Amino acid sequence: SLGETLLPLSVMPNAGYPHVEEGRTYYDSDPAYYAQQVMGCVKKGARIIGGCCGTTPAFIEALNAALAGRTASWNEKTVRGICSAGEICEFGKGVRVIGERINPTGKKRFQQALREGDMAYIAERAIEQAEAGADILDVNVGMPGINEKEMMIKVVKTIQSVCDLPLQIDSSDPEAIEAGLRIFNGKAIVNSVNGEDEK
Repeated sequence: SLGETLLPLSVMPNAGYPHVEEGRTYYDSDPAYYAQQVMGCVKKGARIIGGCCGTTPAFIEALNAALAGRTASWNEKTVRGICSAGEICEFGKGVRVIGERINPTGKKRFQQALREGDMAYIAERAIEQAEAGADILDVNVGMPGINEKEMMIKVVKTIQSVCDLPLQIDSSDPEAIEAGLRIFNGKAIVNSVNGEDEK
């Protein structure tokens, strides 16, 4: 058993640091190293484990092999998950799909929408992902030349006006994260905190 913790810490890291070359994003990790690093989080109490940007089935297979023989437990009477004002996405009930299309990285049209304040385009991306079966929507508005805090507020409000899915607030800017969390009507996931001890 992995033991008991007060909170079910969730860890879903990228496949290393992203690098953009010729318009494509690459990550600097391999499955074995990834699994080794995630296991360090498990030893510190993480109970919900997965993968985010850059991970492939090979990364999840390596992680599954590293976790062989271990089980996680928590009080089954307690519902664990996130929610919006009208939807609950409960953890521990199988795979949950996080839609990652509300993100400017490598998406010129999305970057243009952010620069121009085109909230209709962003609302369409939220609706498309909800209709495609996403359980949670990732919201990332970080790019040079915009006020990320102000844009996060606008985008979260826009998404909430057209979609009832829980959100994952995705930023490396603490002020943008706080702004998104304060305006979101529910309990969100915080994404993009790196593994540095001071963070």
